[in-house]
Amino acid sequence: TMSAQELATLKTVSAGLSGKMSNELNRQLKERNEQAGWTIAEYNLAMGDYDPVKRRTALEFLDETRLHGKPCWPEFVVDYTCHVGATAWALYSFAASNISASPAAIAGLLELQTTGGWWPMYFNLSGDRKNASTYATDWALMALSAQQQFSGIVIQKKMESARAGATNWLLSARIQDHSRWKDYPFSDGGVVSESISALTIVALNEAGRGANLTSLNRAWLRELPLIPKSLGVAEISNVTLMPVDNTWIF
Repeated sequence: TMSAQELATLKTVSAGLSGKMSNELNRQLKERNEQAGWTIAEYNLAMGDYDPVKRRTALEFLDETRLHGKPCWPEFVVDYTCHVGATAWALYSFAASNISASPAAIAGLLELQTTGGWWPMYFNLSGDRKNASTYATDWALMALSAQQQFSGIVIQKKMESARAGATNWLLSARIQDHSRWKDYPFSDGGVVSESISALTIVALNEAGRGANLTSLNRAWLRELPLIPKSLGVAEISNVTLMPVDNTWIF
């Protein structure tokens, strides 16, 4: 339980971050950068209940940043490649604002899922299971779970089947006897990720497929390593932190 002082500090920090995000969102909407779709989706989710006019403008712009002629969003527009992470973030962001995604976008995500239940990070990499991405599967599952309430009966059945396949794959892909996942479970270069494991726990719980996740949730908390107290140590872009013997190494 948080103390009154800790709660007050958290509220102060949250208010400060909200202000910064609002300013950054204003800048993005002013510049109309076609590369900003994924970022807009993130801001819309992170800011929660904000000015409805700005929200509508942001979501209209998010819809405009889809790849031309394709039912998906890219990581980078210049490579003209559909990205599962960016697409799922967009669909989830729409659902958080009670907006149905286009049937084509839902269908595109469903068609990409492999028979094993997983998704690759990019739409053109589903042929090799080494490309099975835990992150992409997490976000695809979350997007479908969030969007299901807005969909018709026929597509709902397909979404339910896809969610079941994703859930089963995620449960089977975890590290044996641990509540942890690798970023790419079938790849020789796959590494155990604390953040992706946390996302997986969220995705499984949001899917709400009746699986008994209590023990898995508790195991995830119990297995958390000690985290550096200094945010400056942990908040470093493009650096992988790995837990070793209850500490962290770069």
